[in-house]
Amino acid sequence: MNRHCWLIRENIHINIWKGEEVIKLYAKLKQMLKGENKITLSPPNDMGNETETSSRQNRLTLLTPREYDVYLLLLEGFTLKECAQQLAIKYSTANTHMTSIYRKLEVNSRAELIINYRSISK
Repeated sequence: MNRHCWLIRENIHINIWKGEEVIKLYAKLKQMLKGENKITLSPPNDMGNETETSSRQNRLTLLTPREYDVYLLLLEGFTLKECAQQLAIKYSTANTHMTSIYRKLEVNSRAELIINYRSISK
């Protein structure tokens, strides 16, 4: 999955690949703006979508049944408080499940969880 970034003023097209380090990207853009002509951003070596998808599916199997319930609600956009209410559990328990989900699925935020896992769970 790549994102395209257009710098209209400079008429420059840059592909930003998922996984590209922000600092590395910033340094390259800074070089370009200083007048150094060639700038190339290459995709990381692990761009195989099928491998990435199967890796994510394998990580999903690590979730307990209750963590999976919280995971599905989080994907639907429920807040943590709403997840707790839906599952009739304490907020702190839902928070513990969410922390475990993030760790097991190797994500750092709800946005990252949704971006990486929404298509897998459909």
